[in-house]
Amino acid sequence: ATDEHVIPEFAGGSLVVKEVCKACNDKMGSDFEGPLANSIFFRLARFRYGIQGKSELPINPFPHDGLTENGQKIKMRGKGELYSVTKIEENLHDPEKIELKLIVDEIDKNRIPEIFESKLRRAAKKHWPDMSSSEIDSLVNKSLHALPENFAVQTTQNPVIGYTENFNLTHLNFLMLKIAYEIAFHHHGPKINSDSYYQQLRDAIYTRNASSEIVGTLFLEPDPFLSIPAPENSHCVLLFENSCYIRLFNISALIPIVNNDSPYTLLKEDWVIYWSDFIRKSSEKHNFLEYVSSHNI
Repeated sequence: ATDEHVIPEFAGGSLVVKEVCKACNDKMGSDFEGPLANSIFFRLARFRYGIQGKSELPINPFPHDGLTENGQKIKMRGKGELYSVTKIEENLHDPEKIELKLIVDEIDKNRIPEIFESKLRRAAKKHWPDMSSSEIDSLVNKSLHALPENFAVQTTQNPVIGYTENFNLTHLNFLMLKIAYEIAFHHHGPKINSDSYYQQLRDAIYTRNASSEIVGTLFLEPDPFLSIPAPENSHCVLLFENSCYIRLFNISALIPIVNNDSPYTLLKEDWVIYWSDFIRKSSEKHNFLEYVSSHNI
């Protein structure tokens, strides 16, 4: 058995369901939680709020190369610093006339001779395979002596960088279904497994095959619960009637969890709201009516 985070750790979740079957839990989110954790939406959110997850390493929201308008590759490093990837333009038809153009980041300017030598040796072996090692050494030394002492420096202020990323909405939908399923189990206990609709919800998550009825609604517009005063930096999960409302960062969903006539359908006085602080890694549980009353709603 294991403890399962209702809202995943990669989103800063702290509320857990105790003593969950580990094999069942691993199967439930195995093929969508990992891709979501590494998706552009959650990487940006984790970078903005400093959410590290299990690895406790800083999150890079843009781990892949971006492109400037002139085709220069750019990486993001460290805490958001931009790095220009070394670019080579070569014209090596004649070993007596070497044309090798390097574009490097300013941080690498003192390494230009080293980078030039490495690229030239590699290019020489590719273009002139019959050239001996001593001939390559001679060519490299001659070319290095011809390098200028100073290099042109070009600075681009606020460069426009193009970046392409895919975001799988099906994975997001199954994450919302899983959160609804687990919070219902956390609240009602194992007895809720007797509800036929809840069984369908569980089966849909396991098989990754959700009918339109099970899927619920993503991106609520308008969001009926957005006006509820939220603690700072908190996700929201609300159990009400036969449904579950979820808000992760700024994405909301409404998921039915039991039948309308189920004994687990909550009367208004029994509605429950959970707040999960993704900075402090803490959670709060409140009676919904008491919570809104205390905030004069």
